[in-house]
Amino acid sequence: MSRPVNLAVALLLALSSGAAGLAHQIIWTRRLVDVLGANADTFSKVIGAFFAGLALGAWLASRSKSSAGNFWQRVALAELAVALLALPVLFSASLSDWVYQTAIPPSLLKLLLPLLLVTPPATAMGFVMPWMIRALSAKENFTPKQTVWLYGINTLGGVLGIGGALMFALPTWGLFGASLAAIGLNGLVALGALALNVAATPRRIKVKATLSSPTAGYEKAQLHVPGAAHPPGSHAASLLLAFASGFLVLAAEVVLQKQVAQVAINSLFSSAIVLTLVLISLGLAALLTPMLIARTGDSKRALRFALAAAALLCASQPFLFTELRDGVNILAYELPTAAYAWELIKLGSIAVLPSLLASGFVFPLLLRNATAGTPPSGGSNVARRVGVLLAWNGLGGWLGAELAQSLITPQLGLWRGIALLGLGYAVLFAIYNLRFANDALKPGPLVNRKSEIVNAVAVTSVVLALGCFVGNLPQATVLRTERLAKLSVGREGVVATLECGPDDWRMLFNNSYTLGGSRAQFNQERQALLPLLLHGNAKSVATLGVATGGTVAGAALHPQVERVDAVELSPLVLQQANEFFTPYNRNVFADARVKFFQEDARWVIAREHAAYDVVVGDLFLPWRTGEGRLFTREHFENVRRSLKPDGMYCQWLPLFQLTRPQFDAIVRTFHEVFPDAFVLRGDFYCELPILGLVGGRRFETIDWQKVEAGCAQLRAAGVTTDPLVRQVEGVAMLMLGPLSDPGEGPINTLANSWLEWDCGKNILGLQTPWFIGIPSAEYVREVFNSGHTLLPAELRAAHEAGQFFLTLEIAAKMNLPAAAELEAQIPQRLPASLQLDRFTAWEQWPSRVKITNRTNQAIE
Repeated sequence: MSRPVNLAVALLLALSSGAAGLAHQIIWTRRLVDVLGANADTFSKVIGAFFAGLALGAWLASRSKSSAGNFWQRVALAELAVALLALPVLFSASLSDWVYQTAIPPSLLKLLLPLLLVTPPATAMGFVMPWMIRALSAKENFTPKQTVWLYGINTLGGVLGIGGALMFALPTWGLFGASLAAIGLNGLVALGALALNVAATPRRIKVKATLSSPTAGYEKAQLHVPGAAHPPGSHAASLLLAFASGFLVLAAEVVLQKQVAQVAINSLFSSAIVLTLVLISLGLAALLTPMLIARTGDSKRALRFALAAAALLCASQPFLFTELRDGVNILAYELPTAAYAWELIKLGSIAVLPSLLASGFVFPLLLRNATAGTPPSGGSNVARRVGVLLAWNGLGGWLGAELAQSLITPQLGLWRGIALLGLGYAVLFAIYNLRFANDALKPGPLVNRKSEIVNAVAVTSVVLALGCFVGNLPQATVLRTERLAKLSVGREGVVATLECGPDDWRMLFNNSYTLGGSRAQFNQERQALLPLLLHGNAKSVATLGVATGGTVAGAALHPQVERVDAVELSPLVLQQANEFFTPYNRNVFADARVKFFQEDARWVIAREHAAYDVVVGDLFLPWRTGEGRLFTREHFENVRRSLKPDGMYCQWLPLFQLTRPQFDAIVRTFHEVFPDAFVLRGDFYCELPILGLVGGRRFETIDWQKVEAGCAQLRAAGVTTDPLVRQVEGVAMLMLGPLSDPGEGPINTLANSWLEWDCGKNILGLQTPWFIGIPSAEYVREVFNSGHTLLPAELRAAHEAGQFFLTLEIAAKMNLPAAAELEAQIPQRLPASLQLDRFTAWEQWPSRVKITNRTNQAIE
């Protein structure tokens, strides 16, 4: 095999290995989050185990003996080891039942499983790059730039791995098939490495008699390696820079992920975009490193330039970002896909790529100098030098990502956080400029020293000056009539509470999604009270999702309830709900019956067996990363196991965030687990409707005497003024009918994550409209018709009244002439028990058309 072909094949193998590596990382993270729960701590431990493995593998590669065997053969063995060691992760879903029931503390389990399942294959990955570089360095035509080419191409391969996994393999084949594909790619890389091993022929280097020592040939060759005579500082400096480079780059990725989440749709695709930008920047920087050296004169000057540029660009990045987005204004998901993509590309190219590109030069420069001057006879220390650098870089990356999540962004926020990283680069520039660079240059003692001091002070001063002003930049969109009460940054994202007016408080997640508000208090309480009333004798309740605490408060309102387990993934949400929404959640955080769990709802439910009379699933954002798991068959099965024999599960669905096919997929999945389910509505809106899927009880077996008794208890206790739960006729108005199987179609499972993929794709440009308006009203009418005759005769008029108010709502929304005539019928249509109830708050009636004294003469 010719030398150019040899290098081309090596680069192709590096590209493929990088693609397989990032595909594995995505798959492993998703699989273990499926098993261990989607709490941010789980993500952190999985990523930490991955980086720990890479660093360990690189370090072990640096300790391997150079004389033992061919390095292409070692590369093949490492890739095969990745493939074999990935198999336990592939089959880890079978551990779920054991994980949920084991007595091992969850915190210990979430530490041990990633170390046992992810670290071993990641360690095998860590061997590949040092041994590839060592194999290439054995060639007579080896040059240091080939090292950075290999590293850059391997990094860009990660982009292909992300794209292939997220856009094709996972949606098409599911987790199992995508994992097999990544394993197959490891096998192909191993075959390619073995082919290079076979093609390699040992060469003997003849030493001319004129050379005075065995190393003289190396010393002579070294004179022709650009930059080899002036490596960038000492070995200790190289290790420090390798560690710091990994730390700062991965910390920057975390901060940038949170920044982009404030303006982009929060889906798995938006997070992948930032990771892709990081990898593209690092890959391009590596490929452009030889050009940078040529422009600056040598690797030492190139490194100084990279550190200074990274410092200045990181410090100015917040201003570029907020200027492009006019603060943090979100990108409208209604934009056509091309327009949306263009806005993201523009934002990434101007506000993200430059700082990452400058940062990305640092490590390739270190790799290049680690292999500069390698002798043609084989470079016995290449694997050691490269392996040690990669190990320190990986260790720094893990620590940077972890501290950015747990310390930097929570304490400093989105803009000061990235400015601090810029200061880190400025300090490195100053240290390197004043200490290590002079060791190699040995300049004149005064003039150059003054110049270096001035440069270091200037760069540091500019970074500090910019850092003083970034604190004034907005981290959430706040209108002039609104007040930002609090904003917190955590592992899960950014949570903010806004005061929008008198008794109008709202909680925002990542600037784009309203978790709840004070004016939705009745609607939120009704989501819990309805299933409790339909159950008839609920004493133990679980609410999946807390937000502002309204649904939890609804569960605690019922006098019979003795235990409420409220589960919320975000600690920031719990903190702000307790701090600002106490007047609107009835101080539920002080209720002794209520226990709050800061955890993935799937994890909490899966660990319970026959524990609850009622489980209420709150409204979840279908396209947000991880929330689609709450609509999977596995989760529904776990909920069923958590119910008592006569238990009931109500999962609320936001039709204004689902398409008809997505709604049908959830219904189909729910129907598999709860074949006797029925449907109820939470309001009469046609633009923002919610429906509840209720499992565990047949529609016709509801004990309406118990429902009436429960409503009487609520009235007697005086705990609510919601007319729809104070009277049995109000409950009947919200009932629809039995849930029918929508027929053939996708089932949403953890293995295929169908809902998350489909929602994530559809939200870009809203390719398929939401299931609202006339289409949803027609579906509701069909379900209503199927259930009407199954109700007691005395409640059928109330049942029809519910359908009347939906018809009125549609007529009012469409400005139909019939709207006024329908509105005039309200006194005749509204059940008498509701009209005569003097303790109701009609202003909270859940529709566009409100019931007033003018339309309802029975109300004084």
